[in-house]
Amino acid sequence: MLQAADYLLWALQRHYERRESRYVELIWSKVGVVHAVDETTLAPYGTYYTKKKPKEKAADRVKQRPAEVPGI
Repeated sequence: MLQAADYLLWALQRHYERRESRYVELIWSKVGVVHAVDETTLAPYGTYYTKKKPKEKAADRVKQRPAEVPGI
């Protein structure tokens, strides 16, 4: 089980840092959600990414969002 978690994290790192998707594509059908706990721009608990809300599209929304949003 630890090897599966290690591979998943390594594949995600390759995808987001090096734009190399071939490893994450092998397992992406098994992934339901990615919880980015360090991305606290929109919420203090982090950001969730899914197939319907991938990181790339979410990053575009953050760039378009006003700097201060009351209630967040």
